[in-house]
Amino acid sequence: MDHQQLLVAFFVTMFAITNPFGNLGIFIALTADKTVPEQRKIAVRTAVACCIIFLTVTWVGELLLKFLGVTVPAFEVAGGIVILLIGLHMLQSKPGSASASNDAHSTASKSSVAVVPLAMPIIAGPGAISTILVDLHQFPSLMAKVWVSVCDIFLAVAIMIVLLFAAPIRKFLGTSGISIMVRIMGLILMAMAMQMLTRGLVDLLPGLAGTVS
Repeated sequence: MDHQQLLVAFFVTMFAITNPFGNLGIFIALTADKTVPEQRKIAVRTAVACCIIFLTVTWVGELLLKFLGVTVPAFEVAGGIVILLIGLHMLQSKPGSASASNDAHSTASKSSVAVVPLAMPIIAGPGAISTILVDLHQFPSLMAKVWVSVCDIFLAVAIMIVLLFAAPIRKFLGTSGISIMVRIMGLILMAMAMQMLTRGLVDLLPGLAGTVS
């Protein structure tokens, strides 16, 4: 397989793992109390944050993890806890309640929700980080990092384009549809969180593998 095929395979794999289409509903639910211009700004900020995360992991990710003594399974456990709390707030929120909306975003302001939890850990989560690290471990050359960085930028642009479609989808669903989606996505987020927590804990504590299976 030549370099071009490897890069295409890397891009397709990363696009599947970050799953911007699958995360559209979560994006709409987390930004349900925002105006359309605010929602579009959050989409752009989310893409920029994802790009920064991808590039950081590409160039210094392995060194940074080694320096801090942090493992990818530890990222999964921490990310699972964050997603679980967000999903719980979304599931318990009341339609049209400003206080409930504020609770759901207690860890983030209007702009910072783009970084946590949208960019990290929902889109640019442990799966994306580990994929970059594994691919670069196989091809550790400087040029490999340069080409992976180009893929990172194109991936961030693709994520931004997909998230920008959230505005017309939100308009189509209306207030009642958004309210229903908030609860459904809250439940889905909690399920995702349990999967991440289980996977991370099994990797951190291999003795749990027999118990979980």
